[in-house]
Amino acid sequence: MLPVGGRPFVEYLVIRLARSGFDRIVFATGHRSGPISRHFGDGAPWGVSIRYSHETEPLGTAGAIRLASDETTDDPVAILNGDSYLDIDPRVVLDGGGTDIALTMAIAQVPDGRRFGRVELASDGMVTGFVQGDGRPGPAMINAGIYGVRRHVLAAIPVGRPMSFERDVLPGLAGASLRGIASDGFFVDIGIPDVYLGLRANPEPLLTAVRVGAVE
Repeated sequence: MLPVGGRPFVEYLVIRLARSGFDRIVFATGHRSGPISRHFGDGAPWGVSIRYSHETEPLGTAGAIRLASDETTDDPVAILNGDSYLDIDPRVVLDGGGTDIALTMAIAQVPDGRRFGRVELASDGMVTGFVQGDGRPGPAMINAGIYGVRRHVLAAIPVGRPMSFERDVLPGLAGASLRGIASDGFFVDIGIPDVYLGLRANPEPLLTAVRVGAVE
């Protein structure tokens, strides 16, 4: 809910989803989630239906996703991180996999991957592995936090158990049924203060990517 250009950052994700044709969104919420539900309500002002999945104790990214998956029967399901934006149509992760693909993920190409770790991608687009942050500077392909996930993957996540989607789920699919779709579109992750403050001071790249104006 951190403001950028007069809107909560996550609102740009909602706008992008709505423009891509998504009409139902589930927010995975936890501690101090009131501002989210008060701002978005039922989603009507954005032309979508919004529901809320609330964890009463921290479940990690995988546990939160598993809990929220009970709010829909869609297969596959699009899942987005709430603190990053990649200028890509989120529908590509739903359309990018065949029957043998369990999960499709968007991959951002960034000039310096030290903060994020790296995704190893084969020539056919299959993800073969992940390298955690190794301090090596230079261009990298990284996990952009946008996924198209089949329901059997979600069903395999234990209910109510804290787990990491990035560390406990994705590596087990690499090399077998995990496909990556790379994009060189605008990418930002506001997970550290310096990046957020820089974007807040200069929101134009995000506003241009989403094609909206600043709100006074």
